Amino acid sequence: MSTLDEDLLALEAMVPVIMEVVPQEDVLTAFTCYEQPVLERAVDSLQAQAQVEDILHRHGVATPGL
Repeated sequence: MSTLDEDLLALEAMVPVIMEVVPQEDVLTAFTCYEQPVLERAVDSLQAQAQVEDILHRHGVATPGL
């Protein structure tokens, strides 16, 4: 099972790819599908969610309601 750090590194690497290949209207849904299992595995889901949102914001992804 992966750790939160591994999950976040994977997300960091996936963000540009997802933004390039997924239609704009589906980008947030794609990230939500990845985020849910990460949050479920995290010891502190609020901290994990903040880290996920930080990664997305650094890449210019708006996260309303994520």
